[in-house]
Amino acid sequence: MLYAITIFISVLGFPGPVVFTVDEFNDSKLRFKTEEKCRDHIEENIMLLQAWSTSLFPPRTPIVSGAFDCTEIKESIPGLSVSSDTLSKKI
Repeated sequence: MLYAITIFISVLGFPGPVVFTVDEFNDSKLRFKTEEKCRDHIEENIMLLQAWSTSLFPPRTPIVSGAFDCTEIKESIPGLSVSSDTLSKKI
């Protein structure tokens, strides 16, 4: 099994969180062999992840909160997988 970074963002007035699974960055797959390595990557890159995830929304979107986690995955996700009505965006 591999691990990928999952981002949860709560937006004021939006029913439920917007959830993103980050697949790659700068043409490099973001896959981790252990949950610990995934969490270390989040910790080392928290500012970049926060800036990128908020940039997916229009300016002045009322973001209430956000969280980053590591999700166990079985196979590759092409580009950026988004499980909401937000358009997919490759980072």
